[in-house]
Amino acid sequence: MKPPSLLALQPQTLNFIWFGAPEIGSTKTIAVSVSIDGQTFREVGKHGFPLARATLASISFPDTEAQHIRLTYLDHHAQLAGDFPNTFSFTTEVEAYRT
Repeated sequence: MKPPSLLALQPQTLNFIWFGAPEIGSTKTIAVSVSIDGQTFREVGKHGFPLARATLASISFPDTEAQHIRLTYLDHHAQLAGDFPNTFSFTTEVEAYRT
């Protein structure tokens, strides 16, 4: 079964997204994009995560109408963190708000 590639919400105004990576895996940089129609996405921010350390990050952006949130894993650390190939990507949570 293929995991979903994006999150679908009720259409709403967003300006803040909280997301994280765990201590396992070699996830490095995650870009966050939003869309109202699920076809045209606009990147609202990205964050580079350290290797082998559970970390949360947040991005703030101007008010944006969105129904879909997409995470894109841009790269990975060369070293391994846990018993997973360094090409596996992990996310611990994603929360979206209007602050």
